[in-house]
Amino acid sequence: TVSRAIKKMGFSGGISELRYSISINKSPSEDDHEKKNEDIGNVNQILAKSYRECMYTIDNIVITDILKVIDFIKSANRIILCALGSSAMVAQEFQEQLLMLGYTPILMADEVWLKRSNLVKQNDLVFIITLNTRPVLFDMANRAKHTGAKVVTCVCKEGTSLQGISDITIIGHTENIVNTSIMSQTSRLSLMIITRTITEYLALYE
Repeated sequence: TVSRAIKKMGFSGGISELRYSISINKSPSEDDHEKKNEDIGNVNQILAKSYRECMYTIDNIVITDILKVIDFIKSANRIILCALGSSAMVAQEFQEQLLMLGYTPILMADEVWLKRSNLVKQNDLVFIITLNTRPVLFDMANRAKHTGAKVVTCVCKEGTSLQGISDITIIGHTENIVNTSIMSQTSRLSLMIITRTITEYLALYE
């Protein structure tokens, strides 16, 4: 507790740095101190966003839905992961983890392929990872349902058209990471939490 308090006061080296500062009677100027306090506050705001994403996502997760998804994965002939944009990076990591567990998931992260593909067959599992509904993902889910495949969606918005068509929908919470004139980016942390929960259960208990 003392170490954390000292570090929050700006002494990143902890108690040893504080002792050294006292021994040479050197303390940060008032301006430097105010700047450090401001910097600390800014970092705390960023950490608070990550904390909210984790807590809200965990609160939203229905445990029985996670267990149903795991049953779908185990019984599926094939697992087809669908994602676009930055969400595809989450899907790629999920694919790699499933591969290490002995499954053979197919990743579809190209809009042209998603539009043209008739890959999905009966008894497959279509697993969609996205922040929000996108028409091409909805169309993919719709075709999958008509072939008799199961559809699971991990999404960060309640009440989407994808949710209405999916067998199971797991809702995450997301926040803007950066929203400036230079760039805009929304967090995928909740999607990582959901996929990590699934693969860790498979690794430990199946």
